[in-house]
Amino acid sequence: MDTGYSESNWAQILDEQLPAIVNGLRAGRLKLLDGRPPTVNRRFNSHNHPELCFVTRGVIEVLNDGEPIRIRAREVLLVAPRMLHETRSVGRIAETIWMAASPNHLGSQVATFDAQGGHQMLGALDFLDFPPANRVLTQLIEELNSRRRGWVLLCKGLLNTLLAQALRQLGTDGRPLPPHEDWSDAQVVAFNARDFIQRNYNRDVTLARVAHHVALSPNYLASLFKRQFGRTIIDFLTEVRIEAAKQLLERSDTKISHIAEQVGYNSPYYFSRAFKKVVRCSPKQFRSRSQS
Repeated sequence: MDTGYSESNWAQILDEQLPAIVNGLRAGRLKLLDGRPPTVNRRFNSHNHPELCFVTRGVIEVLNDGEPIRIRAREVLLVAPRMLHETRSVGRIAETIWMAASPNHLGSQVATFDAQGGHQMLGALDFLDFPPANRVLTQLIEELNSRRRGWVLLCKGLLNTLLAQALRQLGTDGRPLPPHEDWSDAQVVAFNARDFIQRNYNRDVTLARVAHHVALSPNYLASLFKRQFGRTIIDFLTEVRIEAAKQLLERSDTKISHIAEQVGYNSPYYFSRAFKKVVRCSPKQFRSRSQS
């Protein structure tokens, strides 16, 4: 059975292959898919989190709601949240490395694409606790949009920092995963449930709704999820919401009551209580410290 990429394979990717691409970047090799999210979701992929694509072999074309974006080997594409996109190769099979960053998580995969848009996941890497990734990709989007003096240099520094942090955390929290076709049924369900939470944390998410999404009983899903990830569904949902709130508190002057709504809490009181339980200070105190 093909077990995908091992920890040593991922160490080589994070320590050598991707830094070589990053250090060779210049303005034309670092591209951004951003803009107003389309209102019609046609057939393209769309996520609430940013993604990063390194092309390691061949050429890909990323279809979106506007003009297709062509990315060649040793180039990088940053996809902003909620942007519709579909990937295919131009000519021969192309190989890519994707990184997706939800508020508290980093997932990476090596995938090939053909000219019809078919893709094969060769291996994946999962970090359950990795808030820096979302922060770095959010800052990269800001830099690519503003293009202020020194933006390429700063982006290269941010990318190298992200890779170094992932490399250091690889031996403790990073979990190499096999190709999708080798996943157990339990892995498929658990990761589908986690993906549903990460996509919908700002809505009214309950154990029953997640269980309905994956077609399991709530009790069985709760047991399976905790066995796979070492925490309950509600604890994981809270972690995602609080990390998203921390970033909003750091980067905006939005009212705390509005931030509570944006991350899925109907009550500012319950939001503040959950925040203080996790962060050990109130949202107001956290904002004051982070912006001082």
